[in-house]
Amino acid sequence: EEAAYLRLLGEEASYLRLLGEEAAYLRLLGEMIGSHKEEMGKIFTGILPGLEGLVFKVRKFLKEVVVTVDNCLVMGLFKIMDSLLVAYNRREDQDPLSEEEMNGARTAAMPMYIFSLIWSVGGSVGDAGRAEINTWLRAKASELGFDKHMPPSELTIYDYCYNQQELAWQDWMSTIPSSKVDSETPFSEIIVQTTDTVRYTFLLDRLMMKNHHVLCVGDTGTGKTLTINEKLSKNMAPEWVPVFMTFSARTGANQTQDLIDSKMDKRRKGVFGPPSGNKMVIYVDDVNMPMREKYFAQPPIEILRQWMDHSGWYDRKPPCAFRQLVDIQFVGAMGPPGGGRNPVSNRFLRHFSFVAFADLSDDSIQRIFESILVATLQKKFSPQIQDMNTPMVGAAVELYNIIRKEMLPTPAKSHYTFNLRDPARVMQGVLRADPKEMGKEPKELLALWMHESTRVFGDRLINNEDRDWFQTTMGSILKQRTGESKENVVKEERLLYGDFLIAGADPKIYNKITNMDNLKKVVEEGLDDYNSTEDIETISNACRPVMQAAGMVVTKMTIMTFFVSRVRSMLHIVLAMSPIGDAFRQRLRMFPSLVNCCTIDWFSEWPMDALNSVANTFLGDTDFGENSDKLQSLVVRSCVFVHQSVERISKRYIEEARRYNYVTPTSYLELLTTFLKLLETKREELKTMRHRLQVGLDKLNTTASEVAVMEKELVDLQPVLKKTAVEVEELMKPKMVADPNGKPGAKIADYWEASVKMLADPTGFLDSLMTYDKDNIPADVIKKIEPYLQREDFTPEAIAKVSKACTSICMWAGAMHTYYMVSIGVAPKRAKLAEAQATLDVTMEQLSTAKAKLKGVEDKLAELQAGFEAANQKKIDLANQVQRCSLQLENAGKLIGGLGGEKKRWEETVEELTGSLVNVIGDVVLSSGVIAYSGPFTPVFRAELNDQWRDEMSQLQLPHTKASPPTLPHLTPPQCPYPARSRQA
Repeated sequence: EEAAYLRLLGEEASYLRLLGEEAAYLRLLGEMIGSHKEEMGKIFTGILPGLEGLVFKVRKFLKEVVVTVDNCLVMGLFKIMDSLLVAYNRREDQDPLSEEEMNGARTAAMPMYIFSLIWSVGGSVGDAGRAEINTWLRAKASELGFDKHMPPSELTIYDYCYNQQELAWQDWMSTIPSSKVDSETPFSEIIVQTTDTVRYTFLLDRLMMKNHHVLCVGDTGTGKTLTINEKLSKNMAPEWVPVFMTFSARTGANQTQDLIDSKMDKRRKGVFGPPSGNKMVIYVDDVNMPMREKYFAQPPIEILRQWMDHSGWYDRKPPCAFRQLVDIQFVGAMGPPGGGRNPVSNRFLRHFSFVAFADLSDDSIQRIFESILVATLQKKFSPQIQDMNTPMVGAAVELYNIIRKEMLPTPAKSHYTFNLRDPARVMQGVLRADPKEMGKEPKELLALWMHESTRVFGDRLINNEDRDWFQTTMGSILKQRTGESKENVVKEERLLYGDFLIAGADPKIYNKITNMDNLKKVVEEGLDDYNSTEDIETISNACRPVMQAAGMVVTKMTIMTFFVSRVRSMLHIVLAMSPIGDAFRQRLRMFPSLVNCCTIDWFSEWPMDALNSVANTFLGDTDFGENSDKLQSLVVRSCVFVHQSVERISKRYIEEARRYNYVTPTSYLELLTTFLKLLETKREELKTMRHRLQVGLDKLNTTASEVAVMEKELVDLQPVLKKTAVEVEELMKPKMVADPNGKPGAKIADYWEASVKMLADPTGFLDSLMTYDKDNIPADVIKKIEPYLQREDFTPEAIAKVSKACTSICMWAGAMHTYYMVSIGVAPKRAKLAEAQATLDVTMEQLSTAKAKLKGVEDKLAELQAGFEAANQKKIDLANQVQRCSLQLENAGKLIGGLGGEKKRWEETVEELTGSLVNVIGDVVLSSGVIAYSGPFTPVFRAELNDQWRDEMSQLQLPHTKASPPTLPHLTPPQCPYPARSRQA
């Protein structure tokens, strides 16, 4: 009861407040409609206040596009009425109203009041609410007796406008001349007049003429921005300068203030405004997008509210003087709160007159798209194609409505928000059809429509369930609207269109793509393209001559408008972001244009053919050895299986472990790049290890064979060495020979060979004879030579028979003996001195004569010396060879003895490595899969994945190591780049 009492008190207060506002307004009305004040008051009190009034009905039972407050709705009634009465205002320099005009004003007063009521209190709701208000207000009009002032009943009260010249109600479309769409107009600039656009433009125009701030509210795609831009850019008086700005979640108060201040000129001290003689209308799009602070304030909105309440704001630079801004007016646009849009303070909203843009009716949408399409179809296409206009547009509208109803946003599908821009994108794509490709076959146009619908709607869907539903629904609508089945229209495996296959075409030709290899080639060539950015000054310098050549007015505002239009038609921006976590949803809330103004392409799991194509591209240049093509195919199939198996097991991982593992194309690319890197590394390692072991085995085998040869050689050399040593030794000392004059068996020394050595130096030998100290001959020498002198065969005559040279030596020896004997007995020998001297002279003469023969002796000696040296060197060489063979045999024995036990293991290892070089391909696939995918999983899931991968490779007969665990043979573990930390640390 207390709550009900308080509500009644509140309603009573509201009732009294509304009556006070109405009374104050009626007092301001001029005398020309003064006779209607009482009737207006009666309608006001009978329609608006109270629990059964329209205001209460709107609040409690109907849904407003944007929630308003009571006094805002009522003030909207008075503002619209004021704007309509402008037609009857006269300045002092103008003639007063004529009697006829006065009578017309009196006649139009009540219909204009009803019109104002309809589009203020009744204009804030959507289509469903307007239908209820239409019925309710007509009933009230009959009850209160003002039905004669109401619009005709053939249409709703919202479908009529009161013509102040004709003094009659007429439907909105009859208030404008009929027009056709120019097929050459860029799609983004096409405006098709509908009942909605005409009435909203009318309200916007009338309210702005009275300098009222206008706030256009409505869902995305209802035409707010298009209608306002068209009005401000093309249908304003010359003295009005438009300024366009858009709020976002990141817009700040300083940014807003600076932007507006930059457009102002100084009028006088502390007063600023647009250039003298002009007025400025500032259009703020997405008014309710700025983020709310802790206590729900929105700084950009608060700075605008400060101007509306105080006509200015403070400069932020010291001394922070107050800046009064004059001759400006605001027009805003915003959508309902939600999806990143925030509720706006009523203290700000109270300054505006609301124009609510309801969703376009199906008839309006149909008319818009039919008007756009028919202009192009009639001009460029055959009659058979033209006949598809109405059914195709009907199918597009129906598909759009069903998708909006069925595909609702959820936390996982936060981008499932659809608006009128989506079917517009479909129609924009259809308009790009090539007349030559279409020919006279309507199916080609329907195929293009299906492609565009899939591009706009289907590509946004996140899973196969939604995509299958979409394809089924689209096929059903196609069959119902056109009589053609989906299978009959689309016969290709993939329905693709593009305008980039024909290089240099101007204009570009948007045609069907049937050659996938050609498409792949063109796309790869386009990977090197990039966009560049320019600064404002460069933009202005580039745009100015183009605008002047086109006869356009060049100002800062027109330059930016022209540049934006060029960018819109020429520049395409691609944004890529991950939907994982809250970041994606947060971005969509903060920047709704990401959904509303972008074509969304949701990248799902790569299909089989995409995985195959990417793998073949990566592995195309890899040498797999023998049967390279076959092995490459098996590796590709294995990599595809690895990726898809991880996708499957990740779903189980969520269900069983409550953990998410996101399998992305990046993981697949990492698998392929890791495979290529590991394959090269491991192949090189295995080849190096096998080569080293094989070299060792070859050395062992070579050594064993060489040992056998050396042993035989050493055995063969031993007797030769002994024989040679004996021969050399015999050459170096006198021989003991039998004494021919002695007892049997007696031996005497034979100095012949030793003498030969003395003769090795003939000159030195002769010098020794010439300089021999004959006066000091030792007695033992005489004693040794006497036996020879006494021999019968040691006479010059006997020796002369053998050697002339030796005859002289014999004579010299005899002379020396004689000299010795004579010198013993000097006196007795003095007589013989001369004889001895003469004999010596003869001997010396003979000796000189013998020198001629010495050359032969020397040659003989040289020959003998060479033979000696050769024999001696042979002995040394044989000794060295024996020593070397012995050392080699010793080392070979050690080598064979030490490594003989390793030989078998080395042979087995070489065989194993040879097999590993074959199996390394499969082993590297396994290792790469572990590196790319296994990290997030628990050991149980990792083991299951490894088992699945091994089984698949076994079925494919891809060579791999059968041993477990599945680690790459001889895979060197990576070294940690950081020092290990102790447990205490």
